Amino acid sequence: NAKSSIDNKGEGNEIVIKDGKIESIKPISTLKGTMITINNLFYNLPARRKFLKNDTTEFRKITSIIRRFLISNPEIGFKYINKEKIIYNLNPESLIDRLDSIYGKSIKESLLKVEYKRNQYNIKGYISNLSLIKKRPTEQYLYINNRFVQDRLIKSSINKSYLNLLDRGEFSVYFLNIEMPLDLIDFNVHP
Repeated sequence: NAKSSIDNKGEGNEIVIKDGKIESIKPISTLKGTMITINNLFYNLPARRKFLKNDTTEFRKITSIIRRFLISNPEIGFKYINKEKIIYNLNPESLIDRLDSIYGKSIKESLLKVEYKRNQYNIKGYISNLSLIKKRPTEQYLYINNRFVQDRLIKSSINKSYLNLLDRGEFSVYFLNIEMPLDLIDFNVHP
């Protein structure tokens, strides 16, 4: 089941989708924004359900995906609730403040601002100094035109910039967005 409401000056619609079909659409009064509620995902697809891990593992995976959107859209407020517990309740803010809201105050002092422009390319974001090193590459966020990507060549280039500074098995932390002309990349072919 999924419910969604889209605002237009306090007026919106509630759309209920069940089994992939629209069950109802009705006007509602709402706050500005979009709210999506998902319940009983895969309840009627036992083949999909059998591949689900335990609740904790699935929660971590969902939170990881949500975090990608939180970082790429700091100008948008987010409220993320799981089992009636508020995980994130974030107001619109700058990227550095969003990172501070997600990771805590200590991260601000450990990040270096990146602003680089050359021809049609613009790179913005933050990379870690040597006081913020991880044992796993889990906090490496790379975006192209605000779309999360995993590209081994770009990741390798970033990691090589730390080559003589990090020990084997250590990873830098970064949150970078590469802005480039849309006609130079095809997300259906590229990462």
